[in-house]
Amino acid sequence: MGLKKKQAFTQLEHNYTIFSNLVLRQLKTLENLFQETESDVIRSISNQILQQEDLIDNFETKITEDIISTMVLYSPVASELRELMSLNRIITNLEKVSDLIVEITIQANSILDFTLYNQYSEVCIDMLGQANELIEKSLFSFVNDDNDYAVWTIKQQTTVKNQYQSIITDIISNKLSHLSSQTELQTYISVLNILSILHKISEKSANISESAIFASLGKDIRHIETHLL
Repeated sequence: MGLKKKQAFTQLEHNYTIFSNLVLRQLKTLENLFQETESDVIRSISNQILQQEDLIDNFETKITEDIISTMVLYSPVASELRELMSLNRIITNLEKVSDLIVEITIQANSILDFTLYNQYSEVCIDMLGQANELIEKSLFSFVNDDNDYAVWTIKQQTTVKNQYQSIITDIISNKLSHLSSQTELQTYISVLNILSILHKISEKSANISESAIFASLGKDIRHIETHLL
């Protein structure tokens, strides 16, 4: 690998680390938001998330442009090209995670009944913790060329989906039929939306892991049944 090409790849790896840490920090800030019940504090934390979102959007654009430039200028060999393609996919998925976090802040700011919401705040925190772990492990699998971690993360999606569906079924079957006000209905809708978005964040970890495996092995497993991995 030539010196300039090596420098370009090193800079991409450096920016990837910064970018992924920015998104992971957003997930941590979201945990702080779930622990609050005062509307003013929730609004303040939401503003922090929105400010970081602008930075993440701009950084994502820069890294994407740098990936394209590296492809054009340095004629990467097959393994390098796979790494660049995978990096681009991962950056895209991380940016989508950040967008989903913003969607959750919108839902959190629409909550009207915090007494009711508090019954589900721990559930939200647990699902967020699970999503955060899966995202971290998928990122680890890419950086450390660890296909076992990548496959584990993908296979965890079944467990996550079953847990999510169980929670949703309980709310729909046992709670929505006993509403006493429009405020309760609106709060349940917000809670259901938040849980749905958290599940989508977990799903992004599978997309990242698929890209990690593509970078490592050159295999596109996006349409392979989980039990065949």
